[in-house]
Amino acid sequence: MRALLMMLVLALTGCKGMYHSDPAVVSEPILVGQTSKSNAIAYVWLPTANTGMKALYKEAFNNNMIEFSKQFGLSNHYSELQDHFDNFIIEQGGAFNHKTGELKAEVVLTGLISTYNQMQQQQTGFKYLVVLHPVDFKTRVEDGYAQWHGVEQQMLIAARSAVEYRDVMSLKVQYFDPSDEAFEYHLIGLDMHSPNLEDKTKYFDVIKHIFRPVLKLQAPN
Repeated sequence: MRALLMMLVLALTGCKGMYHSDPAVVSEPILVGQTSKSNAIAYVWLPTANTGMKALYKEAFNNNMIEFSKQFGLSNHYSELQDHFDNFIIEQGGAFNHKTGELKAEVVLTGLISTYNQMQQQQTGFKYLVVLHPVDFKTRVEDGYAQWHGVEQQMLIAARSAVEYRDVMSLKVQYFDPSDEAFEYHLIGLDMHSPNLEDKTKYFDVIKHIFRPVLKLQAPN
């Protein structure tokens, strides 16, 4: 009977609400110094986002960004900026040290400065380039509920008292301005489910949290 009830609930509500719930932000808004807001989305992923499951989360997030841009009437400069950043890194011999496997910090920094300047040439009021770096994390899930790095998310479980520790994905977010040497970053949770490339709105709450400091967000179109 319990199994039949589960199937009925899923049929009525759809799988997304039960198995692939959207992450909801529960942390305080991110405050960035002298913020200049615009209608232009400007962000790049660090090279660490290009391997394994991280690459799929990156793709899912980018798909959400395309839909987010459409709904909120924003211009999305991601593709051109990411291409500029990646090409710069390639011209410098790659982002990773072949011996140690570590990021070449100086190359990455110079690439971010070049990408920042590229965007500022297009929009003189431009202030911050949003830099994303995916981070693996493990969090406690109790009764299907998890809260980590400022988000909460729900999943369907069979037992009411089930407790587990689950691999999740978070984002390290930096608001890059070459004149600011602080290089502070913010951690925000992204997902405790596998990336879903078909769900175009799953990360909207996370996206609003990340980009609210730098974007003029009006009511969606």
